[in-house]
Amino acid sequence: MAAWDRFWLAAGLCLAVTALLEIARLHPPRRLPWWIAHGPAIAWAAVVLIPWLIALRRGYWPVPASPGATVPLTLPASYGFTLLALVGLAGGTAPFLLAGRADPGAASPCRPARVTPKRAFLVIGLLCSLYFMSRGISLSRIWILSTHPGQDLYADSRNSSFLELSITVLTGIAIAYLARPQPPSRTGIVLYVALALLALGSAHRYLVMILVISYLILKNPARAAGARKRGVLTFLLALGALTWLIGFSGLGQLSAVRSGVSVSASGIYGSTLSSFDVMGSAEYVLESGVHPGQLHGASYIALPAELVPRAVFKSKAIPPAIALLTSIFGPIGTSAPLWEEGVINGGAFCDISLMILIGAAWGCLNRRAASSRHQAGRTAAAIGPVWILILYQAFSRILLLATIDLCGSMIIALLLWNWIESAPALLEHRGPRDQAADVGVEELLI
Repeated sequence: MAAWDRFWLAAGLCLAVTALLEIARLHPPRRLPWWIAHGPAIAWAAVVLIPWLIALRRGYWPVPASPGATVPLTLPASYGFTLLALVGLAGGTAPFLLAGRADPGAASPCRPARVTPKRAFLVIGLLCSLYFMSRGISLSRIWILSTHPGQDLYADSRNSSFLELSITVLTGIAIAYLARPQPPSRTGIVLYVALALLALGSAHRYLVMILVISYLILKNPARAAGARKRGVLTFLLALGALTWLIGFSGLGQLSAVRSGVSVSASGIYGSTLSSFDVMGSAEYVLESGVHPGQLHGASYIALPAELVPRAVFKSKAIPPAIALLTSIFGPIGTSAPLWEEGVINGGAFCDISLMILIGAAWGCLNRRAASSRHQAGRTAAAIGPVWILILYQAFSRILLLATIDLCGSMIIALLLWNWIESAPALLEHRGPRDQAADVGVEELLI
């Protein structure tokens, strides 16, 4: 019963934090959107409470990265650090909620903008080329579902490349495209599905999940299905993808390929939710004898060097947190919550400090987007609740480096999308013949 008591205490703290942040959000006259206030708490609950509830209902908590191992349901080693992380997130976000939106005119809807086809295909072609180059232009690495289960890619950090982030940039551009007030064109839908297939073949399970759910959030295909035939087809595709991801354990199959652990066909369904469980690994690390603050800040001291591409530093070492996990779990690829890096580097102080920093960055950047009159800022605000999915992915990775890579990729995506969508400003300075030519090219795409 003690495990359930701790669970309900954590859930109660999450609800209390949510209520306090809502009060802070409603205080200023120009309030920020709800997803800015509650995004960190929702992402935290998805990382912590959902796998914990599943483990409590099951009666034991297996560790996905260590077959046969279990951790106590009470989480005695990581419980306090986990609650402290939630408090830090709330403390970092609250000041920006109290400040509210800076510009009263920024709440107006995003103006329609025309996509420049030449720029769009140039950016897409360049990013796809960079991604294929990062994979060695190897079909077996671009479509690794054709290989045997258990292929170790997470632990292969020595051969990783920043160029692989190009698929994350493509995902950001695709989400920005969905955030437009206009319905997606036929070409846009084809390119979006192609990106989802590329992420699927490369076993990027989080990107597949984000692409599918983002479409459901931003375009509500069930509502569009009654309006046009294209909406019906897109709705069926999205519904089929979601059914495969959940009902037939598609995410579990991707996890089996990426995790480095061979899973039988009969056990693939049980690995779906377990593969997203990083709390079991966090508890196992601390239970195995790792002490809070053991790394003495080594992860953050090494961070500047880790941001330099391996083409410059050929002999770069594995990040200290990953090296520690590898010494415990072996080279099979595993992760832990983002705040776990703070715990093993500086204990409780570093834990809450890191989460205050993350919460402040979340509140500051999204407040600037919600208060912006620029097209890029308005696009970032229009993406809205989808940012919670991206934050959830960041929380599911132990490395601050991974969060920086993810955030940087999304910022680059917004800047590229702003360049792709800048045609209306250019049309004002061009002749009628040039404007007609641009419109004609775009009609071909639509």
